Order: sequence, then C-alpha cells, then structure tokens
Amino acid sequence: DLDISKHADDQLALEAGTKTTQSLDAYEKYLEGIKYFNQLEWDIAVKSFNEAIAIDSTFMDAYFYLTISLGWLDDYKDTDQSAEEICKIILDKKLYHNEIEKQRVEGTCLYTQGEYNASLAFYEKLIEIEPDNKLNWYGIGEAYYHTGQNDTTVREKNYPKALSSMHRVLELDPDFHTAIYHIFDVLAYNKDWEGMINFDSKYKVNISGKIQPRVLRAYENLGYLEKAEKYYEKIEQTLISTDSTGEGLCYINADIAYNLAKEDTLFQRAKYYAEKGIKICPPEFHRWLWQNGNVLIISTYPLEGV
Repeated sequence: DLDISKHADDQLALEAGTKTTQSLDAYEKYLEGIKYFNQLEWDIAVKSFNEAIAIDSTFMDAYFYLTISLGWLDDYKDTDQSAEEICKIILDKKLYHNEIEKQRVEGTCLYTQGEYNASLAFYEKLIEIEPDNKLNWYGIGEAYYHTGQNDTTVREKNYPKALSSMHRVLELDPDFHTAIYHIFDVLAYNKDWEGMINFDSKYKVNISGKIQPRVLRAYENLGYLEKAEKYYEKIEQTLISTDSTGEGLCYINADIAYNLAKEDTLFQRAKYYAEKGIKICPPEFHRWLWQNGNVLIISTYPLEGV
C-alpha cells in the first residue's frame, strides 16, 4: 500500500485515506468525477469515476457515485454501462465496508431499477442512523420524487417531501448540485416561477446548463420577456466562447422551446427559441421547427446557406 503520510500534499493524502482508497491517483480522479457530477456533467463524471476504479478496483465511493451518475446519464444518452450493473458489482464483490454502506447501496439499487417505494424503507432507516449524511437525504429525495411522479395519488404528499429532502442535501453540501434538478422539477410542477428565479439567484455562479432552460421558462411564464432575453444573451455569450460544437446552446433552445409549447402553451415564445435553435444548432439538428402547436423538432423548410 502507498504510504500516504509521505505524500507532499498531506491534506489530500489524509482525505484519500478516508474515502475508501489508499491511492492518491485514484482519489484525484474521484475528485475530478465529483466536480463534474456537481456540474451535472454526468457523462464526464462517469469517465472520471471509471478511471478512478481502473486505478483502484476496490474504490467503493467511486463505484457509488458512478452508479448515481449512470442513473442520470441514462436519461440523456446510451451508455455501455448501467447503474444496475455497477450496483451488482458492489454487492457481489462486497466492496462496502459496513452494514450502513451496504443498505445505502441496496436502496440505491432499488431506485435505479425503478423500485422507488421499496427503496424508501432503506433510506428512512438510514436517516434514523445517520441524519446528517447527504447521500441518505439524496436517496430518499429521489424515492419521494419518483413515487410522486409515477403515482398522481401520492404526488401532493411526496413532492413536498422530495423538495425538503433535496434542500437538506444542499444544506449539508451546497456543491451537490445534482439535487437541484428535482428541486426545479417540483417547482415547475407547482408553477413556482418566482421560486425558480430566487433559487437561480442563490446558485447562479455554478448553475448548470441543464437547469438554465428552467430559469428561462420561469421568466417567460412570469411575462418578464426582457429579463428572459437578457438571461438568454448571457448564456449565449458564455457558450459561444466555451462550446465550439454549439450543442450546449442547441440543447437549451430545444428544451425551452419544447416546454413553453407543450407545458405552458406560450406558442409564440416557443417559436422564438426554436427559430434561434435552427440558426445555432449543428447541421445534424437543423430540422427543428415549431409545428402544429408542439415543438416537434422537425423543420418544414431548409435554412438559407445550409
């Protein structure tokens, strides 16, 4: 084993020793993964966590965050790994260090498989044992959110619980921005547009591109069109300088246009963003348009010069 006490960065070495690895290289990759996880860049986080595991195949924390990241990434793109697969590795190889970790993994396995009600019991028990553990609150927040999402009869009861659970996560770790995603889901369901804007003001320095369309949607629903367009311009300036592919801004235009049309019936404003998307998106996405009262991401006319 590496003698971490002799490493130049003693604090990093000490932290590595408490994060279920003795490898500083693995721990540095893990920290990189956590950074991207907190930025909701789950695809990059998956890569970093896998690199940490390649260095230390017993690195429990890296496996655990890889599981959560894959659960989110599955909503956005195809992967050659699954959260269920990583859960099975953790449990089969007994990578957990105690019964509490084992139960947390089992609860996570259940909700990544869609067994949200079954996972609740695990997290309720874990919170009794470790009331200040952010992962316990995150897990129960996921369970509350998805039970409410999938069953309208319990939504009114469980959505507020999901909201308070994710707020608790952020109280314990303000950088755990993956928790913000379902906070915005619940605020959108409640049409709490002011709440969205206030939340953005609190976390605006690090707000993810996956959240920014929600903030735009809030401004639009409140009729703050000038503020919406200024907010969009700031996003546009940032992404033009940092994303040469144009895909980030393309995604934002698609998301806001779709929701303004489908959820909010703000058809003219949806068309405004869809048409911006057509001008901005990479060529393979140029067939976007607003049609028949929905954003179908299908254009009926070619762009000039395309």
